[in-house]
Amino acid sequence: MSLLDIGARCHACALVDFLPFSCPGCSKVFCREHVQTHDCPTPAAARPEWRKRLRGICAYGGCDEETIESIGGLEGSADDVAREVRCTCGNAYCVKHRSQEAHECGAPRALHARQVAAAVRREKAAEVLARHFPGHTKERLGIPKQVDRTRTGSPPRSEQSGAAPTVAAPPPPRESPVPPATLTADDKLYKLHQIKTRSLARPLDPKVPREESAAIEFVVDEGGTRLRTWLAGEGKYAPTSVGQAMVTGKPERVWVPHVMPGGKLFDTLVARTKMSRTGMPITVLIVSPRPGSRTATALDLTCPAGPQIVTGDILVVVRGWE
Repeated sequence: MSLLDIGARCHACALVDFLPFSCPGCSKVFCREHVQTHDCPTPAAARPEWRKRLRGICAYGGCDEETIESIGGLEGSADDVAREVRCTCGNAYCVKHRSQEAHECGAPRALHARQVAAAVRREKAAEVLARHFPGHTKERLGIPKQVDRTRTGSPPRSEQSGAAPTVAAPPPPRESPVPPATLTADDKLYKLHQIKTRSLARPLDPKVPREESAAIEFVVDEGGTRLRTWLAGEGKYAPTSVGQAMVTGKPERVWVPHVMPGGKLFDTLVARTKMSRTGMPITVLIVSPRPGSRTATALDLTCPAGPQIVTGDILVVVRGWE
């Protein structure tokens, strides 16, 4: 069914009204605005008298809403269909107070189909219980009284007047936490470096969880000059600054699976750095930025990456390292 089949088109305008009005003079259909303003061919004296719409206020005390029958009913029409929306007690109510449960209705309860079906199901269930469990009575389980144990103050009074109130035992004294070991400034910098590496690293293999990987930085030092200077002891210890000094750009951080072969890790890093393999050989060096440690170990291509690297290490890609 089309949506246009519900209403009718006004003869004075192009509006399709879902609740059209019929002119009593010419019997044509109009919308609300043109039903009394159109040029009707029937003289006004020969037209039937217009019936006004019902006006009624809800019978519920204190409610000023319009009744349901006044919305669709007309004056002088006792058999109007709008009369059927009245309650069985004879009063007219609004939509909110129409049901018998919403107002004090003195008429017998008019159960609808769903209520009747629910009553029938309860009766059948009672018959089944009585047949299989004779003498069984349905007990209502009461909800236990809720006690807010987070509130402070005096304990609740006992229901028995002679009983002494129960006082909870005081909690044991909290032991003072053991002060952590004193960290040096270099230790704090190294710890911040590890945290930053973990938070900014991206996985090389998304299927491997981080618990089975190590977060590292890898940088490029084409000739190894800056790396040799740092290994010689020059420059203040600072993991981020060291990583920046080894490359002419920002270091990249990745999660390396422990099971990844060293050869595959080597190929992955060289491919990401876009270094040409022609000319002098390329080496990947593992630099440990721990305080007091200035070492560089070549990546073993025959062993997995797990035993060779830990989170926070810097892998430097160099050319012509001896």
